[in-house]
Order: sequence, then structure tokens, then C-alpha cells
Amino acid sequence: MRSLVPWQKDERREKPTDEYLKLYKLAVEMADRTSQQSAALLTLPFTANTALFAILSTRSAERIFWIIALGGILISLSWWILLYSYRELSKAKFRVIIEMEQRLDERIFSAEWDAMRNDRSNRRMWDSRTYLAQWFLTVSTVEKFVPLCFAALYVAAFVTVQF
Repeated sequence: MRSLVPWQKDERREKPTDEYLKLYKLAVEMADRTSQQSAALLTLPFTANTALFAILSTRSAERIFWIIALGGILISLSWWILLYSYRELSKAKFRVIIEMEQRLDERIFSAEWDAMRNDRSNRRMWDSRTYLAQWFLTVSTVEKFVPLCFAALYVAAFVTVQF
């Protein structure tokens, strides 16, 4: 596998330079900013969908119902695409951070990912209450599900009114 960071791993453990530590710190800050930007940006589609549903629930929107429903579907799909894009960007950033940690004495993010993997592998599939509750309640699962629910509601509303 090709290295994600522009240096080769050295067999002997040399102490990271100050410049390297600054780059690592910058990578962590940028990953945090990306998460914050994602959260801030994604409140707009949720608010827009809520407003559109409020309009659809009134009788005053009957003549333009299909336009509002189509707009809601487009907002929901673009919301889902934005979520996907931010998720992929975050994955890439954390892959770089974890690779950079290989040269550090302490590997905080690597340890966090290992703990999460161990927690998941220790769950029993047959303990359905615990397993399903934890699967459904992960943030990324909810993030993926909400825009698709809005889109499905718009489609259902559109079909109900048109037919």
C-alpha cells in the first residue's frame, strides 16, 4: 500500500521533529474543522425540509404541491450526497492522522479506533437488543437515514395527491 503521507517509515524510531508535530496538529485541527463544518452545513437541509413539510400540511399549497414535493426530494438527495462527501473526506483525514501517528510515541486516534473495533467485535450477534440498539444509534447511521426518510415522505405525499 502506498503511503498517505510524503515520507518513508524508518526502521529505527527517531523522534519526530517540531515541524512534523506541527503538521500532525494541523491535520487534527483540520479534521475537527471538517466535522464542525459538516454539522453546521447540514442544519440548512433539515430546516428547509421542516419548512416545506409545514407548507405541505396547509391547504394553501394544493396548486403547487408537486413543485414543493419535488423541491423537497431534491433537497433531501443533495443532503444525502453532502453527508456522503463529508463522511469520505473525514475518513481520508483520519487515515492520514493515523498514519502520522505511527511515528509518535502515543497514538490517541489509533487507540480510539482499536477500542471501537474491539467493542464491536465483542458484541454478540444473537443479543439482538444490545446489538441492534447500538447499530441503529450510531451517528452515521442516523445521518444516512434521515434524508432518505424525508425523500420517501415527499414521494409518498406526491403519489398520494397525484393518484
